[in-house]
Amino acid sequence: MKSFVPLLSLFLSAASAHTIVRAVYVNGEDQGSAVGIREPGFNGPPGRGYNNSPVKNLTLIDLRCNILGDAPAADHIEVVPGDIVTFEWGHESRLDTDEIIAGSHHGPGLVYIAENPPKSENAWVKLWEKGEYEKNKWFVTTELVENRGAHSIQIPDGLKPGNYLLRPELITLHEAETDFRKNPARGTQLYQTCIQITVKGSGTVALPEGVPIPGVYKQDDPGILYNIYWTEPGAAPYKIPGPTVWSGAATAVPNPPLGPKKGSMWSPPISRWIDAKASIVYSINAANQTVSSQYTATWPGWPEYTGTYIPLPTPPPITATTTEEPTETPTATETATSTEEPSTTVVVPPVTPTPTTFTTSTKTKTEKPKPTKPGKPEKPGKPEKPGKPTKPGHGGGQPGKGNGPKPGKPGHGHH
Repeated sequence: MKSFVPLLSLFLSAASAHTIVRAVYVNGEDQGSAVGIREPGFNGPPGRGYNNSPVKNLTLIDLRCNILGDAPAADHIEVVPGDIVTFEWGHESRLDTDEIIAGSHHGPGLVYIAENPPKSENAWVKLWEKGEYEKNKWFVTTELVENRGAHSIQIPDGLKPGNYLLRPELITLHEAETDFRKNPARGTQLYQTCIQITVKGSGTVALPEGVPIPGVYKQDDPGILYNIYWTEPGAAPYKIPGPTVWSGAATAVPNPPLGPKKGSMWSPPISRWIDAKASIVYSINAANQTVSSQYTATWPGWPEYTGTYIPLPTPPPITATTTEEPTETPTATETATSTEEPSTTVVVPPVTPTPTTFTTSTKTKTEKPKPTKPGKPEKPGKPEKPGKPTKPGHGGGQPGKGNGPKPGKPGHGHH
C-alpha cells in the first residue's frame, strides 16, 4: 500500500525553523560561540535579518560554505588526530529552548573535509553520513534534535598537519518531491557551515582525491529528488547522495559529555548583510549610511565565480534612521536611494578590500516620486466582485505541528 501525508500538510509553512552551526566542541570543551566558524552572510538588515537559510540551487558556489562562505573566519580551532569534534546546530540561538530545526525537516546528515584553501576542484572528502536509520527515524529530526543539535566526528588517525575545512551538512527532504528548477518555491533544502581547523601532530596521511562542491549533487539525483510522503511498493530505500565515506575516516562516534557553553548565546549585532538573490552586499558606513556593492565569491586558487541568483524580492538598502523601503531594487551597477526624502542620495564611498572581493558600485541614483493616477470611479449600482481566495503557502510541516515564527532579537530573523 502507498503511504502519504494529507495534502494539506504540504502547504503548512515550516520556514520558521531553519538552522546553522553555532558552536564547535573539541573533546567536549566548547571553543566559544562562532569561534572558527565561517558564519553565513545575513540576508536582510538588522532587526529582521537571518542567516540560517538553506541553499537550494546546487550549481551555486554558496553550496560550498554557504553565502559569503569564502570569507575566512578570524581564527582556527586546533585539533590533533583522534580528537572528537562536536558540531552544535541551532535555529536562532544556543539557548536550551531553541527549536534546532523544524520537525518536518526530515533527512540525512553528512560531514566533508578539505584542505584550506582547497587545492583542487575535487577537494572534498566525505568523513561521515547518517540518514534514515530506522523506519521513519531520520538523523536530522530524530537523533540531532534529541541531542539538542549536537553530533560528532573524529579527526582521522594519522592525518597530516595543516589547515582544513570541516563542512557539516544537513539535507532536508520535506519539499524534495519537486525539482527546484521547475518550482523554485520548493525543492530539497541543504544547510551547510564551514569550520576552520588546524591539525597538529606528526601524521603523514594525506586526504585522497574527493569531489567538487558545487558539482557533487545533481537536482535529479535519487537522494536529492525524493518524495518522503509517497512511497511506491517495493521502492529502494533512501540513498544518501554524494560519494561513499572515505576508507580512512574514523568510525562513527557518540557525542562526548559536553562542558559549559562559552560566549554569547545569540549572534552579535550585524552591520553587513547580503541580498543573496541579486548578489549585492549592503553595509553601514561611518556616516551611518547604507551603501551597496557587488558581491563576487573569490576562493584562493579558484577562478572568480559570480552565481546566477533567482530574482526574488529582497529588502533593498535603507538608511539607519528610517524604515521606509524604496520602490526600486539596486542593480549590480547602481546604488539605490533609500531615505524618505526622494531628493536624498546615498553616497557610496570606496570599499576597503577584504578576503572577499567586492567591486564597489560606481553610480548613485536619486529616486523621483512617480505621480499616482487617480482611480476610476465605480459604476453606481454595480456590486464589487469578491477577490480570489489566497492559496495556502508551501512547506513540509506535519499536521498538528505548527512551525510559526517566534519573537526574535535584533540580528535574528525567522525564515
